[in-house]
Amino acid sequence: MYFRGPAGVPFFVAPFLTLLGLWRFTRRPLRLADTDTAAFRHAIVTRTDCGLGSYGTGGPGFVGLHLKLSSGRYVWVVFTVWGAAGWLTIGEDLVAEAYSDDSRRELAGVRRFRPLANIVGTILTDIRLEHDSAELTFSDATNQYVLTLRHDSSALPVHGGSREPKRLTPHEDVRDAVVISEKAALWVGD
Repeated sequence: MYFRGPAGVPFFVAPFLTLLGLWRFTRRPLRLADTDTAAFRHAIVTRTDCGLGSYGTGGPGFVGLHLKLSSGRYVWVVFTVWGAAGWLTIGEDLVAEAYSDDSRRELAGVRRFRPLANIVGTILTDIRLEHDSAELTFSDATNQYVLTLRHDSSALPVHGGSREPKRLTPHEDVRDAVVISEKAALWVGD
């Protein structure tokens, strides 16, 4: 039941507010693939976060890019695979935030690491979303960064706990994993 909110809410209104809250938090965020991606081109990355999402007791580690659109509106583009930073690459480099200092030392010489924060201040110049991959290209005055999520990321280091390669199942679509949210607070359902 609804027990928080503005003071003085009559008791008989509480069930309606509870239903409204359930509806609000059970809606799936809009996929980036279902929008006019032209509205996102020339957006400026204002912030990144590798710890988005909650399932009630912790976080699944979604990666979010906070964008200022050319319209002046702010939105988050969120990669919603568990431990998303470990699935993403920037060019051929691994996203540094996904790996501990020990892991980075272990992989030094074999792989390079790039902080996701490097794309803060860049401009989103291209979006390519397909069943098996998502690529967002960012540019600044001197560099271009291609942030990529692949359906089969088995070429990346394996999952830390399971030691299994990073692969989505054949029926899963990468486009489902890239969503838009007005706020960084995403709730993970069953």
